[in-house]
Formats: sequence, structure tokens, C-alpha cells
Amino acid sequence: MPGFFEALENFRPSPRKKLTATIEGKTVEVDLDTKKKIIQHGEHMFIWKDGKIVMRQIKRRSLLAYPKLTPADKGYSFYDDDPFWPKEIVEGGYNWTIESE
Repeated sequence: MPGFFEALENFRPSPRKKLTATIEGKTVEVDLDTKKKIIQHGEHMFIWKDGKIVMRQIKRRSLLAYPKLTPADKGYSFYDDDPFWPKEIVEGGYNWTIESE
């Protein structure tokens, strides 16, 4: 057992692994929470802003615009008033229009 105590006295734990991230071509060392966030969302979702790593803003549409059937000077007439079965184009029919903001 003398070898065991010698080995225990000379034991040095290995240093912690450094966590790095590459954002916009620049590799930097980051903390564990930032690394988890980068792994979760992907490196492409982060940018440099004022020397800090921040998540890129996603532009989203606030409202979706759907076409509506509105009366028109010239438009479709329908079989049995079913908008999925247009019959012909007539004066005073209906058109599909999207309302703009």
C-alpha cells in the first residue's frame, strides 16, 4: 500500500475544460449558461452587439392577411352560392381580395 499513498499525494486533478463559442467568425471563451443557450438555439442565432453576445431578433408578422370574398363591379358568380364553384365572370359579382393595412 505504500504506492497508493504516494500516488494520492502526487495526484493533481485535470484542469476544467474551457467552453468556447464561435460567433460571426470570432471564437471566444464563454460561461456554462451562455454555452447551453448557444447549443440550444445554434450559433447562427447569435450576434455581437457592443462587445457582448446577444440573441438575434427574429422579425415576425404581426397579423396574417387572408383573402376575403367581397362584392365587385366585375367578378365571379357561383353555382348554388358556393364560393368553391365559380360559374362565370359577370357584372356585379364577387372577387377574392386581401385587405392591406
